[in-house]
Amino acid sequence: MSRGGRRLVACAALAASVGLAGAVAVTKPRPAPVIIVAGETNGQLTPCGCSEPMMGGMPRRATAIQRLRAGRQAILVDQGDLTPAAGRQDEIKAETAVEMIGAMGACIWNIGERDLLLGPAYLSSLKARFNGTVLAGNVRTSTGAAVGNPMATVTLGAGTQALRVGFVGVLDEALAGRNAASAGFRLTPAAGAAQRGRAALTGCAYRVLLYHGPAERGVTAARAAGGFDLVVTAHETEAAGRTGGVRTLCAGSNGRAIAWAGLGPGASGGIVRLGADIPESAAMRRMHAAYVRRVRDEGLAEQLPRTPLPQGAGYVGAAACATCHPAAHSAWLGSRHARALAALRRTGQETDPECLPCHVVGLDSAGGYAPGARAELADVGCESCHGPGKAHAADATMPLRPGAMEACIGCHVPEHSPRFNREAYWARIRH
Repeated sequence: MSRGGRRLVACAALAASVGLAGAVAVTKPRPAPVIIVAGETNGQLTPCGCSEPMMGGMPRRATAIQRLRAGRQAILVDQGDLTPAAGRQDEIKAETAVEMIGAMGACIWNIGERDLLLGPAYLSSLKARFNGTVLAGNVRTSTGAAVGNPMATVTLGAGTQALRVGFVGVLDEALAGRNAASAGFRLTPAAGAAQRGRAALTGCAYRVLLYHGPAERGVTAARAAGGFDLVVTAHETEAAGRTGGVRTLCAGSNGRAIAWAGLGPGASGGIVRLGADIPESAAMRRMHAAYVRRVRDEGLAEQLPRTPLPQGAGYVGAAACATCHPAAHSAWLGSRHARALAALRRTGQETDPECLPCHVVGLDSAGGYAPGARAELADVGCESCHGPGKAHAADATMPLRPGAMEACIGCHVPEHSPRFNREAYWARIRH
């Protein structure tokens, strides 16, 4: 048996009998086996935001998967797009994400277009970390090397009760676009790769097309290939149902949900949204804490590029405003803005360059906040909205930037602040 085959058998055994908390005792007939789909994490290892409801996160995902597995055989697959691949921090995130999905018992990782942006060498190193099979049936490097396998099979159970499930994994070539070529990859048509993979799936009781792309194109490719029992798609709202008469499944974006489908005639399926009602896995929290330490230890926040301020401009901190503007300063002190950095300290992310810009003053400017320096610029202060105040503090006739609401929407975006309402939020800080 090949290394990949041994991996899949081991993953299937784990998926069938072991959750993060240990073996599952079965005292009654098991329900139908299931395929569990996660992915499109896009770097959201934990929920990021300042207002509820914040959805998603690996710690909740692990608990939800463990619950779905209880008392049944299951196969966990990941639909890729681990991170946005925007720099060193995303490389650390990708490594952490691979370790996390491996610990959850993922058997298959289907490559997404954002995974390709990590580049051939780095993606190869991630594949070596993954204790499962990587699928990428229509993707090669620019030198012709295969990025992943075209197909894989997973066997649940043994003997006469064994159930063999076949998977074909492809990436929508239109979705990958020109970025794939610039990153060092080339794609062939997904439909052709799906057809070749389907033909190779012999002796399978159930056939699944992992199509990293929209459902409509995935279903078209499945039909052209001769038909699949299930098409798993990406880049759409989470859903479990049928598209054009074909059974489809999508876990949605940013890791906010997982999707599942029972195997066999009449088996059901569904979506589990990862809200605050799902407890967080302690094992995943520990892995995330290790990621946070790596970001801190590499000093990524200190390495951020900083834009020089205009001559004579500089930051002074909110305390410098209190003498002339006591009422406004008092209103600020009573707001959550005055405790913005403390929110990051509670999770150990006070040196995280992805989080800091919306929790301190001037992180992207020369002379602005930096970890361990300019403590007076911690939190969301007066200058977050009004701009550098050095000249105004020295001479009150020097104008400041009006505190327009546009200053708010840079951080209060739907992704991180889903309940943001201009009028309601302004009422909380009116001054």
